[in-house]
Amino acid sequence: MKNLYFSFADEDLDAIRQIEKSLKPWVRQKKILIWHRGLLKPGDDLRKTAMDKIEEANIILIFLSRYYLSSDFPYDEELSRATELRAKKLATIIPVFLSPFRLDDSPLTGIAPIPSNHKALTSKDWPDFDHALSVFSNELSIVIENEEKIANKAFQSNSPEQAFPKGTSSERFQVGLSFASEDRTYVKRVAESLSQKGVSVFFDEFHQVDMWGKDLYQHLNEVYKSQCEYCVVFISEYYSKKLWTKHEFRSAQTKAFKENREYILPVRFDETELPGLNDTIGYLDANKLTPYELAGLIQTKLEISNK
Repeated sequence: MKNLYFSFADEDLDAIRQIEKSLKPWVRQKKILIWHRGLLKPGDDLRKTAMDKIEEANIILIFLSRYYLSSDFPYDEELSRATELRAKKLATIIPVFLSPFRLDDSPLTGIAPIPSNHKALTSKDWPDFDHALSVFSNELSIVIENEEKIANKAFQSNSPEQAFPKGTSSERFQVGLSFASEDRTYVKRVAESLSQKGVSVFFDEFHQVDMWGKDLYQHLNEVYKSQCEYCVVFISEYYSKKLWTKHEFRSAQTKAFKENREYILPVRFDETELPGLNDTIGYLDANKLTPYELAGLIQTKLEISNK
């Protein structure tokens, strides 16, 4: 399922609701999940909620109209963050013309819009709005299918057969990621970035079929104790309290002790103390690194260790 984020001017909310309604069948089929500011609940913090949701998005649709460039939050906050995520290859941006609009001299210059004929969805050049929505939906489906192909390629590159070919050492994965579910969004971005870089990574979502039916207590013990070259531990207040993360960490400690080397690579979300991890162990601060940047540092660590 792909997460879609809609960025638009408040004046265009009615049109956005119609577009959202036209995509409802895909939502029911769990192909997509849509979020936009119109879904904010009473009491929600606008900026925090919107930025959290845009970080989770695979595809960010920028609905352009004569109101968009003069709308502070969509332009200054949403579009700015969207272009940053695109630059780091963490999200796809799609400009969508609600009304006639020129991309020249905008941050979206050079990005192909949909519809590909550059017609505004509300233009009278269409037979009717439903026809415009049909073309929009068809072209959006192509983008989503391409995103799925990329995701499947990442999954296949980290499948048991690819990660552990016959005749290699017992280390199936170059890196294993141990984290609490509350920190999944950030860690998933790291895993996806590592896969794009060709790094074999143990991230649970990449191995659902492999884990299906297994005794997970025993299986995860083997993964973190025997099958990873490095284990990246994402430390947070949640990590220290969970039974499963405690189990994973103990398994990683076993390997670190037996091999007497820097196997556990800590990444901190906060200052939570983790029993068994010395204060003198060097760590990275997740609050100062994007997932893409962290993935790059992990890749560098692997390259150095393999020289």
